[in-house]
Amino acid sequence: MKRILFVILLIAESLCFYAIGNNELFVQSIKQKDYSSSLELADNAAYCLRPLIYGKISWDEYVGLMVHADSIQHPYRDSLIINGINYLAYYGMKRTEEGQFDKAISLQEVALSLTSFVQEGIDDLIMGINNQLAINYGQLAQYDKAIAYSQNAYDYAIRLHKDTSTLTSVLDNLGLYSFYAGNYEEASDYLQQAYQLSLSLPANDTERIRTVSNLTLVLAQMGLLDLAVHHLQRCIATLPEDDSIYLPTLLNNLCEVYTRLGKYDIAIEHGERALSLLSQSVSTGLQNQNGESLLLNNLSIAYYYLNNTDKAIRYAEKALSIYEPVDPNEHALLLANLGLLYSHVNAQKAYEYYKKAAQMMSPTNHNYPQLLSNLGLLFYNAEKYLDRWNHGSNNRGCTGYASAVLIKR
Repeated sequence: MKRILFVILLIAESLCFYAIGNNELFVQSIKQKDYSSSLELADNAAYCLRPLIYGKISWDEYVGLMVHADSIQHPYRDSLIINGINYLAYYGMKRTEEGQFDKAISLQEVALSLTSFVQEGIDDLIMGINNQLAINYGQLAQYDKAIAYSQNAYDYAIRLHKDTSTLTSVLDNLGLYSFYAGNYEEASDYLQQAYQLSLSLPANDTERIRTVSNLTLVLAQMGLLDLAVHHLQRCIATLPEDDSIYLPTLLNNLCEVYTRLGKYDIAIEHGERALSLLSQSVSTGLQNQNGESLLLNNLSIAYYYLNNTDKAIRYAEKALSIYEPVDPNEHALLLANLGLLYSHVNAQKAYEYYKKAAQMMSPTNHNYPQLLSNLGLLFYNAEKYLDRWNHGSNNRGCTGYASAVLIKR
């Protein structure tokens, strides 16, 4: 964090760059690759970074200066490299905030590679870059890489004796990405560790609430529904009833868990309350459209099981319409839900949604077998579609049949 603040200060200082010193000569010498003159003109290493921030020299030109300083072991050598790492890390974070995850990764991976040229004093910076890379790969649903970078970040956090909040956050990331990768036992272990650490944090601490939320997702997936409800209710009890920052996330999780328990009225009660809180504030624990989309999807499932198909479809269609495609498995889940809902009223639409979902969802995703089973059931119940795809009757209604259709289409 200190490194990032350092870069922010440098950016602020860059505004007065052209009011001081031999700046034009410095820029000219860089462009002419006269790096010895550049270093003589520079008051310090920070001076060398300012024209890069200001857009007067390119990153490649700055790299040329770093390489030259390294070759002659100039006193600015380490500072030039560290400033360059900070520059890439900062703008990588900016790209993450803008949702440009691929660009963020490109910047951060170069930053991480440069850290190998500095002998000591940058472990905090390395930990932060690994954490950011984990977040970006997680956003792209590349969970193996997200887990690997999260593990690196955790190792550095332990080595640096980081505070409880930092350790909780890194363990929480490890647990969440393990969950998305389908490694539920590992996810549970990481999140249980994070949860135990989080108990020493204030009840309304962001990391504590985030850990409870993620832990309950894993517990629910493992069938420990009553335990998930217990954790959620304890956490909710610590928050004001009108809290619109964290409460919607927890209520959304309760909606999903109670639906799995078959308590659909209670699920809807919690889900609708979360939706109401979301409408009161744009700054919520479900901090984007996708959070609201997943809440609407959970509500649609509960309404479906109460035989309110029309309302279920309305909620599911709205969920899909506001979703910003980031995670293909998450996106596929919304499509599959609409396939299920339409299977009762419009088999053609149901097939189209199921087909898109199956093409998008990873075969290793824990929802994939159920998706194939639902598609097989759709064909079993709709003879005209079986005839259309010209398959034998021996395969009707089975998961294998559904899989064959998807592969051929």
